Amino acid sequence: MFNRLKVTRKQKGIIESQKEEVELQRNQAEIQRDIANNKKTIVEIKNKEITESITYAKRIQEAILPPPLLVKEWLTESFIFYKPKDIVAGDFYWMEISTFKEGEKEKILVYFAAADCTGHGVPGAMVSVVCART
Repeated sequence: MFNRLKVTRKQKGIIESQKEEVELQRNQAEIQRDIANNKKTIVEIKNKEITESITYAKRIQEAILPPPLLVKEWLTESFIFYKPKDIVAGDFYWMEISTFKEGEKEKILVYFAAADCTGHGVPGAMVSVVCART
């Protein structure tokens, strides 16, 4: 009986220490989960800010491109397929209408260019803004 009680107490001590170890590990796992959730939240906020900024850059980029209706007005047999790889693109098109006199007649020239600036995405889009206005 005494031996059995001794063995039972020893087993109970082992179980208690294992229980404490498991609880400690669970607490550490919860702390790690909370840290990961906080980092995830920070990344989501930063991602949202960056996406909003790039979307605004897209609005700027679209503002410098000639409107498709203007292109269609002067180049009736044309179409524009403009599909950026990302939200913004390094590709752009440009159009300029120039008038000049040749003798008594006034002539109109339509200059149109399609360009691809070095790089794609945001860096190329920023270069395209500069290139389209120079």
